[in-house]
Amino acid sequence: MKQPDTPRSGNQLAHALIRRHFKPRAVTKLVTTSRYFPGRLKVELIAPLAALAAETGPEGFSGLYFPSDSKGTFTGLLVDDDEPVRLAASHYEEVDLGLGERFHCLRNGLWLGGAGGDRFAALYTCETDFQGDSKLRLEIAVIPGEAGGRQTRRILAGFDEAIKDTRVYRGRVLSFERDQLFGYAGLRVHTLPEVTRDQVILPERTLDLIERNILGFCARRDALAALGLPLKKGVLFYGPPGTGKTLTIRYIASALKEATTFLVTAEEVAHLRDYTSLARMIQPAIIVIEDVDLIAESKSSVYDPASHGLLNRLLNEMDGLREDAQILFILTTNRPETLEPALAERPGRIDQAIEIPLPDDACRRRLIELYSGKMPIAAEAFDDIIRRTKGATASFIRELIRRAAQLQLEAGCTGEVQAEIFLRAIEEMTLTGGRLTARLLGANPNAAGFIRAA
Repeated sequence: MKQPDTPRSGNQLAHALIRRHFKPRAVTKLVTTSRYFPGRLKVELIAPLAALAAETGPEGFSGLYFPSDSKGTFTGLLVDDDEPVRLAASHYEEVDLGLGERFHCLRNGLWLGGAGGDRFAALYTCETDFQGDSKLRLEIAVIPGEAGGRQTRRILAGFDEAIKDTRVYRGRVLSFERDQLFGYAGLRVHTLPEVTRDQVILPERTLDLIERNILGFCARRDALAALGLPLKKGVLFYGPPGTGKTLTIRYIASALKEATTFLVTAEEVAHLRDYTSLARMIQPAIIVIEDVDLIAESKSSVYDPASHGLLNRLLNEMDGLREDAQILFILTTNRPETLEPALAERPGRIDQAIEIPLPDDACRRRLIELYSGKMPIAAEAFDDIIRRTKGATASFIRELIRRAAQLQLEAGCTGEVQAEIFLRAIEEMTLTGGRLTARLLGANPNAAGFIRAA
């Protein structure tokens, strides 16, 4: 049953409040300008919205109740029908960034400020589409003329500067979360362990190449910009699984503390436009796409319209950035031979390919020292382990250390771990479990001296 209409007071209606503010100007003669922001910037907009509230004062702000989605624009506020937009209590939502940080973000609001020809109205709303993704909308209404134009530019510039200078996401490692039922679920802040240079076990020439092309490049961006040179860059890490590509990325993220790092999985490339849009706003930024071969296989392979659509989106986003965009793309792959030539060979998309190789003798020694931690290893066992693990990945050596420690404990042995313990662990990992186990662990049983002859 329809409820009886309640008395309508002009003091409760948005259109009446706006008309009084701009009187004697007719509201139909106002000029409006809209600006959209990604929904992920809710926290970033807390500061410019607070500045707007400080300017207009408490009497200049009103919360709003929208009877329908169609009323969520400035024009919708002015409609005087059976369901007008009403003034209401302020509506906030709590946004959890992780790491125990929670922010209260305004859902909508109307600010009325200025005087004379400088009068303005600012409408802020949070819109949600049918996929569950949200967009933040700021609409400025002013009196036509130069004074009104200056007000619009001033307010929008304040928002742009606040986003540019924000510290909320600066230096964080982020990814988008999506709810399977309701679509967008927010930004996730990752807590990654700090990785130092001495923890990245790579040949020195490889590490130097990485640091020159990434850390050195980023450190000299201002000087490069002064020379009129492009600031965007694309780097490809390639090599067998388990060689340290992900660890190297963590080292880069740890070293570039002012940059915001976005982690993009292959299935999330469909939302790459959202990533790059946010990266442009809070640059400098790093966009990491791991296992890019899953979406960028050569078109000579089996045709997959879905994966090729994702590839095109990736290429378009990399091409579409302005030359002065301080955005670094880092792509990784275990299968460089399958990559689409348009991605791997086109300058401006990939500027440097860097092989993350299998560890050599010196690197395997350093890995054993790193992963063994407090576990003592007999001196004669070191050379034997290094010889027998030729062709093994860093991940294999890490598991070998753990497996040897377990065997030592099971045997009730104390003191230094002997070579025989490691040999038993290697045989279990490469022979007892079958060749597939060795492959899964990142080993090459065919390498000379890898295992004891039967």
